[in-house]
Amino acid sequence: MLRSNILFCLFYLMSNVIYSQGVIEYDKEYYVDFHIYDSTNNILKKSLNESTKKNSTPEELVSSYFFATDSISLKKLYFIKSDYIPKKQKHFDAIKQMDNDKNYVTLLHKFVYEHDGSQMCYINYIFKYENIDFTMPTNMSCIKKDDQWYIYQIGNQIRINDFLWTFKSCKIFEIINGLEVYNSKMNDLIKATRSNDNFLDVNKLYLLSSKFNEDDLEFFTMKKDNS
Repeated sequence: MLRSNILFCLFYLMSNVIYSQGVIEYDKEYYVDFHIYDSTNNILKKSLNESTKKNSTPEELVSSYFFATDSISLKKLYFIKSDYIPKKQKHFDAIKQMDNDKNYVTLLHKFVYEHDGSQMCYINYIFKYENIDFTMPTNMSCIKKDDQWYIYQIGNQIRINDFLWTFKSCKIFEIINGLEVYNSKMNDLIKATRSNDNFLDVNKLYLLSSKFNEDDLEFFTMKKDNS
């Protein structure tokens, strides 16, 4: 397990393929895990015991969220209940009738960290729905309380969320890792986004990525299949 320090001026994190990294939020240091899923563990399908899941992992929470068949079950997944926006009954009817082989979640990567004494996570995934040809990766922000994971949004996290949502999983790993790699474009970005203490500065990364040209976007950011 590799360990070192990183800095995220806005919010500080860690990494795993599985990879662990020290991170700093303001003057506090955190250890964060960044995990890239592979083909052996990245598919979630609706199961017969969906309603009995304990949501003891972020992956179970994602499954419970996408395959919930009623509003009561779905609302329970939110740590702050008022954040839940009710869905129409036709949504739940479609979930009950859908073909499991054609409708599923593909997990991409997971970013786990600590914030104010609580374990937090961003989990990135694609939901494959048979009637939608074009799908884009999505992030779920969640918090662990009393051994259960809940959907929970932290304010002022636009920059780190943008990084985890738009960049390819393998590129996120390399940027957080901060070591020299095979590609000069990546090495230039790594050097340009380090602090004086050789931490990853998310603010610098956000500003630089906002100026990406077409070649940069093609190299660093995701398409619908994370390629």
